[in-house]
Amino acid sequence: MRAGLYAELDGVTYPAEGSDTLPVNLLAPADQPPPAGFSEDRRGRWIKRVEDPSEIDRLYRVRTTARWSQWTVDVDRVEGDMAWWSYYGDGLPLDDRRIHRNGWSEWQGHVPVAELEDPVEVVHELLG
Repeated sequence: MRAGLYAELDGVTYPAEGSDTLPVNLLAPADQPPPAGFSEDRRGRWIKRVEDPSEIDRLYRVRTTARWSQWTVDVDRVEGDMAWWSYYGDGLPLDDRRIHRNGWSEWQGHVPVAELEDPVEVVHELLG
């Protein structure tokens, strides 16, 4: 399952951080040797800052929805086997420590990807 911002560089797809415009930071797995041009950030991740469109082949955002229990949630990002999601509405269980309420009807949670069903991914091309 994919969700969030991604960039392609030299045939490899990297998760990215930033907005839908440059600059963005490409992220590479910290448990592997760094790809060319990546350096370690203060959180121990391999990153490459991209400011010029000619530095990457493609930039896109994947907007994903999925069903968690009986609710349709917006999947914000996926890292490994965990997913972070948002939900706007009522009725989520207050006793589940993996979710919290941010406002009157705004919720956020993180659960194993395996708990999300029927994902729908929509790709929005931003550059490339």
